[in-house]
Amino acid sequence: MLGISLFEWLLYICFSILSGSLFHHNKMAVPKKFVLSAAAGTALFSAAPLINQIAALSGDIGFGTAVKNVLIDFDMGRAWFILVVIAGLLFCLIAFNHLSNDPFLTKIALILVIILIGVYTYISLSSGIFLWLPFIFRFFYLLSLSCFGGLLLASRSQSPSAALSKIVCLIMAFISCALMALAGLWTAPFHQLIHQFKQSLMVNSGQAAVILNLLLLTSLWCTLICFIFKRADRTVNLILFLFILGATSFLNQQAAPLDISALIKAGQISPLFQAFYHKPAASETVIPFTWHAVSVGMITASCLCLFLIGISLIKKWPEWLSVVFSFLFIVSGYLTVMSMILSI
Repeated sequence: MLGISLFEWLLYICFSILSGSLFHHNKMAVPKKFVLSAAAGTALFSAAPLINQIAALSGDIGFGTAVKNVLIDFDMGRAWFILVVIAGLLFCLIAFNHLSNDPFLTKIALILVIILIGVYTYISLSSGIFLWLPFIFRFFYLLSLSCFGGLLLASRSQSPSAALSKIVCLIMAFISCALMALAGLWTAPFHQLIHQFKQSLMVNSGQAAVILNLLLLTSLWCTLICFIFKRADRTVNLILFLFILGATSFLNQQAAPLDISALIKAGQISPLFQAFYHKPAASETVIPFTWHAVSVGMITASCLCLFLIGISLIKKWPEWLSVVFSFLFIVSGYLTVMSMILSI
């Protein structure tokens, strides 16, 4: 699973390089050879869900039969061939044209990148039960995240318009991520959503969703501070962005919380949850959510960390301090959520 997550992490970087270089072709800071490598990398690294599916099937039906079934008989295999063709077209379009001098071809290339993201989103969801809501939210999440990453990786501009674009992309990513986490729970009646969300903390997908949203919130806060006070945010946001990609790739490898009871019965309880919840967890376990001294102390520490992040960026303290305060906020925010399930 670690190798599959690494493939996805690299794929998201490829999407970011392509998005950034095409959105800001007149200010490109990434050499053309890296943009071409990113186009080729989308075809290679997008095979991660296929490799995962082949590995899951090969133990029962054999490696050769698993490869044949996944590539030819499964929807994900046919979709991957389409993705490879689109990636090849994009590679040729970038290799044999000067896109910086041709806005029309740049728009065509950008459309191809958006299609690539859409096709990959379909591939990543087609191994299980395909639902339109998770697809829509995950597509917009990957699209907005790729645009934000592109602004970080492929643009030297620190203009107000560039900073505002980052904010818009992060807000879209944050909302899409939150909706993406809830989309898997929307098989339940609306009034049960909060209960289902609390129950999802028992499995890896719920834990990863909490951490991912905290990472996005931290990055959004840093970008807002830098936009308001006209400060450079490249280093802290670049580090946060790489962790966001890692959390995203990990989340995509987890079973969706469509049936939390079934996941728990199968023994797929999150180790992080077990570290905080010191009672035996079963499918009928109801997760409490209560405020007490520890949770109040943790949320107070979270607010203090947000304040220190802002001060460090405004006063231009060493960049490593902003990074440290950012991760302290993420840790304290996570502990706020998890301390609320403790029986104190």
